[in-house]
Amino acid sequence: MRPIASLGGKVSPLSLRLLLVIIVSSLLLTLVLTAIQLALEYRADVEYIELRLEEIEISYLDSLTQSLWNFNEEQYRVQLKGILSLQDVVYVEIRDPEGTLIAAEGEPLTSSAIINRVRLEAENSGQEILIGELAIFASLERVYRNLLYRGLVILLSQAIKTILISTVIILAFYYLVARHVRFIADYLKRLDVRSDDRLALARRWRIGRSKDELDVVTEAINEMKQALRASYERIYQLNAGLESKVAARTRELERANRRLAEQNTALTDSHRDLRAQKERLDFLASHDSLLTMLYNRRAFDERFDREWRDCLRGGQPLTVALLDIDHFKRFNDHYGHQAGDRALLRVAAVLAEVVRRPRDGAGRYGGEEFVLFLPETDLHGARVLLERVRANVEALAIPHAESSTAPVLTVSIACVSETPTSTSGPEELVAQADQLLYRAKQQGRNRVLCNP
Repeated sequence: MRPIASLGGKVSPLSLRLLLVIIVSSLLLTLVLTAIQLALEYRADVEYIELRLEEIEISYLDSLTQSLWNFNEEQYRVQLKGILSLQDVVYVEIRDPEGTLIAAEGEPLTSSAIINRVRLEAENSGQEILIGELAIFASLERVYRNLLYRGLVILLSQAIKTILISTVIILAFYYLVARHVRFIADYLKRLDVRSDDRLALARRWRIGRSKDELDVVTEAINEMKQALRASYERIYQLNAGLESKVAARTRELERANRRLAEQNTALTDSHRDLRAQKERLDFLASHDSLLTMLYNRRAFDERFDREWRDCLRGGQPLTVALLDIDHFKRFNDHYGHQAGDRALLRVAAVLAEVVRRPRDGAGRYGGEEFVLFLPETDLHGARVLLERVRANVEALAIPHAESSTAPVLTVSIACVSETPTSTSGPEELVAQADQLLYRAKQQGRNRVLCNP
């Protein structure tokens, strides 16, 4: 907020508040004192009027009583007019003991008047006789008018004195205090703890050599600046040392991060190799690693048992098939074991081509025996699939000179399909397929035989 131009100088917000306090305080004090003074003067004027009424009573009572007793109307009317001509008296009247108006002068008042009622008593044969009552009305209009005039004079004089005193106080406050406070504020706004300048006030009007509040504030600011400068220098030194330590630490962390990145890369590569080896081991543990790469016996039993439970829960059919290469021992004896291994590999490839659904599975069950399981496959679908397996093996046209069934390598297949129940198990299903396989061999081999 900028200073407000007033009284030929600058008045700060603090000076303005001081001016308002002075004016309000002076106004309240003036009103209280004026009210007290006017109340006292009002009381004095009223007492003066009451005293005058008593003097009128003393001066006119006897003569007015005598005139009224003698029925001298002209004389008591002259006396009433004399009373009416006195200061502040505006109405006077005489009434008989019954309250009937006898005579009156002036205009009667209903308010703002002092009324003095006097009994008119005449002496007759040693007795006091009430012959009437005199009422004198004195108006307070002059009193009110004088009070108003005196109040205005007092208020006007006090207002002039308040303005003059406030002007002097505000100007003195500005030159002695406010301008120095503003100078201190400007100094603090542009304070630079690195500079050597000190706060000093240009004070020409000063009484005595003792320190006042502005001197105390100036010294405190200079001491604060010195303390801030010392703290700044310490912080600067600490910051410089800290920066060098941070830089050194940063370099160490960068080197450590590079080493960690290299180690992480090596660990990632090792983890990838280990995971590949684990997958390879898991595959080898569950497959016939020597030749066909189909499920081995252990892995097949686990998968077959799991599929059995799933079909039991879902109420779906499950088909299992056993496949046996016809006269395979003769084949090995005639062509050699290497040729036998190649034949096993080609038969396994035929099975792998046929078994494509995610839940279907094929495995090597024995030397020349293979096994398949087909979840959610009925007997008709299984027979079509297995017939294709048999035909594809025969179509390989692998020569078999020692076979009494066909001049080429053939297979016999037996399949059993049923919906699992809680009273049966997967072993029974395999046992049934094994019995059917035996019957297929008895019936001439190179065929697919399924339970009805």
